Amino acid sequence: MKKFLLIVMVLVIYNPAFTRAEQISNLIMPVSYFVNHVKQLNLLKENLTKYRQASVIGVSGLGKTQVTRMYVHENKDYYEIIWFIDCNLDINEELLKLAKAINAIAKTKLISEEDIFSVKKELLAYLSNKDHWLLVFDNLKINENQKIKEFIDWEHNGHVIFVSQDRDLLTNIVKMSRFERSDAIILAKNLLYNKDPQSVEFLAKAFDGYPILIVQGAQLLNVVAGLNMEEYKKQVNQSEDKIKLNVTLALNELKPSAKQLLNKIALINNQAFSKQLLGIITDSKDTLDSDILELSKFSLISNTDDNKENPIFEMYDIIAEKIAEINGAKNNQIYLEDIIAKFKYSIPSGVVEERIFIDKKTIRENLSIIFKSSEKYNVTIYKMMDLGFYSLSSYLNIFDYYNAKKMVDWLNKNEQAGKFTLLLMDNDAKQTYARYLGLIGAYYIHKDANRNKSLEYYLKANQVLEGVKNAETIKNNIFYNLAIGNIHLGNLEEAEKYIHFMEELFEHKLVNESDISFLYFIKARLACFKGKYIEALTQINNCIDVHIKLGVPIDDLFYTQLYLLKAGILNFMGKYQEAYEQAQQLYKMYKPVKQEDHEIFGRIYVQMSRAEFGLGNSNKALDYAQKAKNIFIHDRSRNNENLKASKDTNLVTVFITEGDILSSLGKLEEAISAYQQAETIYNNCLGQNLKIEPVSLLYFKAASTALKSNDDFFYKHYLFKHEQIFGYNHPRTKELYKLALTKNNKD
Repeated sequence: MKKFLLIVMVLVIYNPAFTRAEQISNLIMPVSYFVNHVKQLNLLKENLTKYRQASVIGVSGLGKTQVTRMYVHENKDYYEIIWFIDCNLDINEELLKLAKAINAIAKTKLISEEDIFSVKKELLAYLSNKDHWLLVFDNLKINENQKIKEFIDWEHNGHVIFVSQDRDLLTNIVKMSRFERSDAIILAKNLLYNKDPQSVEFLAKAFDGYPILIVQGAQLLNVVAGLNMEEYKKQVNQSEDKIKLNVTLALNELKPSAKQLLNKIALINNQAFSKQLLGIITDSKDTLDSDILELSKFSLISNTDDNKENPIFEMYDIIAEKIAEINGAKNNQIYLEDIIAKFKYSIPSGVVEERIFIDKKTIRENLSIIFKSSEKYNVTIYKMMDLGFYSLSSYLNIFDYYNAKKMVDWLNKNEQAGKFTLLLMDNDAKQTYARYLGLIGAYYIHKDANRNKSLEYYLKANQVLEGVKNAETIKNNIFYNLAIGNIHLGNLEEAEKYIHFMEELFEHKLVNESDISFLYFIKARLACFKGKYIEALTQINNCIDVHIKLGVPIDDLFYTQLYLLKAGILNFMGKYQEAYEQAQQLYKMYKPVKQEDHEIFGRIYVQMSRAEFGLGNSNKALDYAQKAKNIFIHDRSRNNENLKASKDTNLVTVFITEGDILSSLGKLEEAISAYQQAETIYNNCLGQNLKIEPVSLLYFKAASTALKSNDDFFYKHYLFKHEQIFGYNHPRTKELYKLALTKNNKD
């Protein structure tokens, strides 16, 4: 066994202690039995030196990736950045991973991570001004080179390697060839346990220098007890597809549980899959370790990261293709539907737990590949809906709106084609359909701040759930989003209705206890809109405590909305130092991972501004407010080019804060102008639903400032607005009349 491990085990290197202390790398070491290809390695180095670009070309199984890994391993000390991009996956996503790695090492935001297209542009600009870096575009198939054309044409000072089965568009070719007889013999000797000369000669001759075949054949001879050499030779010599033959022979030797697992592995991301994922899709959890070992013995999979808790594996493309071919389309469809079902029932029921689960190693990437495979093998639309839902959920968790849009478009496209019919859906399908609609509602809120569009999807999801059994957790989530949407649109009575529905679910213990944090959060938000700040603070603290007890670290970005709301509540309560410290904590969490023009800093700066103003630091407060305003106005996704048409509630808060500060500094006309901007946005957002605490406070501040500046027109405008909406008996209406009377008496 020790000998076997020496042969097939490889190691992933993420941030090793190379010569360059700050090297960024996701290099996987080449297999230890790799031999020769000196000619290709020399040409690869020569092309990179002369042209900064090289293309390793050849059919699957000739060792293109291994040659590339060997070159990189031998020359790793030359590079500050080494990054392999798996072209089986979305290239933009792979570039985002590199951007995050660069930012993490730099401990600051050198490259934007917000918009995936901006990431690519900024990353290429960043690399163009540097040298001593290497990008490898790996796993390109026939007719796939078009998707890396912009990188082929890119001018830069680093090195780029393209690893493809197709030479179209590519230059500076390093053609992979089969091993020379002498090299084939060395490889066979390295692999065979018994070093039998006849077996070595057979492997070298029969497989014609094809490395993957030699590896497969050697492992069959090593592992299969009593394998008849003559019969094996006969089958090999008669076979037109020797790779398929070797895979078939290996399959015949596998235990049923290992064989089932292998058939499923062929349909997921065969370049990287975790043991945890295998534990989800296997039919036999009890034999998982022995099944993995069995597959490894036949070189059907290889370990690339031997992390004890969750090791990572890979499979050669050609092996995955042959297994899928052997199984046939119908069986592949069955395997995929089973993978989806097992995945679905492995997801924890709590919202927080679900997020943590999907964020684990290789899960998100594998979801993407499984979705593509499901389309290829015509998996039923409702099974694909399950997969699409979890994919969309995972993308929204990391604010990846680029990929989230793909899943939104997929459902909308199939809906328009009439492929979703409630009458044909069973109970489970209706649950997933409702959840999917709910996630699309979340997408429209977070990406476009379109609350009306969002509410359409949540209301539709709520209708789908009518009469659906065992859907309490889903209903709770839909009620939560309907409540928060109505709060922001000023429909407080409607929001209270949905909060009451949530309370009933928790009262009868029909939902996961950990999800009560969402009830606390929505109650805190509602209390703010009613001006009940002590209650709001209690509720938001309850919400934070739930997440801490669940084990979510206090500096996890999951707390973003919670900390922002808490800072706002503390400011309203006059606890300005605590509010500032809470905003500062959030600032420190985001400083290493986001650029300071990101909208999150705008929201943080608003709370810092309000806190500084409360502490008597008006100039600092004004500086923070103006920083926030610039961020929100220049954020293209917010559509704030025309402020008169804006519906940006974050910008409302900025203008009100700015108005308060300017008023205190005696800049009364500027203050009134800021309040007017806030009023316009509230009118755009709320329509007739203006009877909420923040609007009352705005009118009061604007009228008071107008009174101080002797602006009778605006004083009466805001006084009458307040009286019309909130009534004569409202304390602020009475206070405004009293202030005017006092001023007139003084005058």
